[in-house]
Amino acid sequence: MVVIIAFFESIGDQKVGTTIASFLKNTVGSRYDVLFSGNSISNDAYSSYYNGGLLGFIDKSQLSFYIKTYPSEIYQGFFAFNTKRKNFGFGGYINSMYSSYLQETDEDHPFGTGYYWNYNNIVLGLTGGTKLYDRFGIGFSFKFIQENIANRSYNGFALDIGSIYLIGYRDIRIGVGIYNLGPDIKGYSLPIVFRLSVSGDIFKNIYLVSQLEKGSDRFEIFSFALERSISIVSIRTGINSVGNYSFGLGIKLSKVYMDYAFLSKGQFGVLNSINVGYIR
Repeated sequence: MVVIIAFFESIGDQKVGTTIASFLKNTVGSRYDVLFSGNSISNDAYSSYYNGGLLGFIDKSQLSFYIKTYPSEIYQGFFAFNTKRKNFGFGGYINSMYSSYLQETDEDHPFGTGYYWNYNNIVLGLTGGTKLYDRFGIGFSFKFIQENIANRSYNGFALDIGSIYLIGYRDIRIGVGIYNLGPDIKGYSLPIVFRLSVSGDIFKNIYLVSQLEKGSDRFEIFSFALERSISIVSIRTGINSVGNYSFGLGIKLSKVYMDYAFLSKGQFGVLNSINVGYIR
């Protein structure tokens, strides 16, 4: 692990703003917005996004839809599915972030030039994973990336690699993933991210999730979160090392579930998200 962290230190420390498609670092899924991670615990359609190694352990087909609101009229939408055939699981997702139309301004036209522009992007991912034996799984996700800003458009491809190990006691899991491995886009590198997650049922349906995340364009972020399930309701809260905190609720009724997340980002404002999922 020390070697891996040293590797990421060598490719950049706190190089904020030096990579393209920074939205690739965002969490998706309201449950995972609150817990700051889905790398070791995503047991629904979001496993296609977070860790393909988890696909080898699913036993039902699943669908999920998610939307998140950001300040300044920016939104994120996400749709995912997964299914399993024998020991191999596969899935896919569509991840999009977009803004409303904004009027261009310059030094001669501080109130607007009359030209409007917007920002939008889309990621199309295909994920496959398998269980190598009863406690270890590995998976890969291939994704097409398109980012559009005003009249400029950028396209690229990337690979995610994820693995999961089940300790076999109190559902303790260790998830490791490396994300956004791919060639430069228009001379800018992708935001490579390394995540190490540990989770487990620490006491009577109180679930602990902790994660170390290191990006090629920023410092390490540590996060800790708790989830308490009572009948059909789950209560969640989390905090990370940069001072962000979160709260959320989840409700599961038979084959349908719904989650809500409130996430405070300090000076960057408050984010709200909601998702609905179906398990066949």
